This record gives sequence, structure tokens and C-alpha cells, in this order.
Amino acid sequence: MIFWFNPFMYLYRKSIDEIHEFEVDALLTERTDKKIYAGFLLNLATQKSAALVNNFSSAPLKTRIKMIFTQRSGRLKRAFYAIGIPIMLLAVLSFSVQQNEELVNKFMTTRNTDNNTGSNTENAVQKNEPR
Repeated sequence: MIFWFNPFMYLYRKSIDEIHEFEVDALLTERTDKKIYAGFLLNLATQKSAALVNNFSSAPLKTRIKMIFTQRSGRLKRAFYAIGIPIMLLAVLSFSVQQNEELVNKFMTTRNTDNNTGSNTENAVQKNEPR
């Protein structure tokens, strides 16, 4: 209710509803034959009814049937994502930290060289007496 004006909340809610429908389909296909369940969904979708309201799926039927017949990811693939993605993020972060350290070192050496040559304006200001 707080973010009723936010269009992303509508998309988020629609996505959550679709995911719930896919989860229910997955649970039902564990207990029944996939072809029989897909035929049942197709019959429900094409049935003519005199009712004013249809509480049938908001997800497109074609997408639901595709999801019923797709193979789930194996444990090895899920383990790769669970381990591989954090390792890649860690590598990216470590390279960015190294690059930042190099920039700081380069800046410090440049600053020290400027201090030795006397071209630094801070040194010139510090030599003058207060106004």
C-alpha cells in the first residue's frame, strides 16, 4: 500500500504470482503425469463458461506448459552458481582494490616529488607568515 504509485511494484507482484504458479505446477507434476496435467490446463483454458470472473492463471498458458516440461538444473550446476559467482565477485573486488592502491601510491610519490622541488603551493603558503 505504501508504494502503490511505483510501477516496479506491479511488475514485482506479477513476477511473484507467476513464480508461485510455476511452483504449484512443479508440485502437481511430481504427483501426476506431466502430459495429463498439461492437457488439464489446456482444457481449463479453452473451456467456455458463463461466469463473469475467471480465476484461472494469470501467467500465459504456453509459458506454464514450457516450464512443466523443462528439466530442472542439476545439483552440480546449482553448486557452481553458489560457489562460482561469489568467487568471481571476490576476484573483481580484489583487482579493483589493487588498482586503487596503485593510484594512491602514484599520487603519494608525485606529491613527495612536488614537496622536494618546492613547487607545491602548500609549502609556499606555509613559509609565509599569517596575515
